[in-house]
Amino acid sequence: FFLISLDEFTGYSYPSSPPPVPLFGPPPRSYQIIKDQVIQSIERKAVDIMTKNPKTIAKEALVDTAVSMTQEKSISTLLIADKAGKPLGIVHLHDLLKPGR
Repeated sequence: FFLISLDEFTGYSYPSSPPPVPLFGPPPRSYQIIKDQVIQSIERKAVDIMTKNPKTIAKEALVDTAVSMTQEKSISTLLIADKAGKPLGIVHLHDLLKPGR
């Protein structure tokens, strides 16, 4: 049994790290592989993981249309664009489902 914190696991210092997680038994062989993957994820840039062709919806579209689109496309976020295609903002599925919005 041993405790490991996110800081120890990744080698990075986080301003508000969660408490250490107890692990039972010796560190698994996959420990270093997982650690390397976490570090690679932390070091990636937003451009490396961004959606290159986000689904868009017109600013005049009804909320019902946006909800249907997220369901049909299995996505959680839509880019709101004007008629020229200029991005105006985003709407997340949680925004669409909030009562009174």
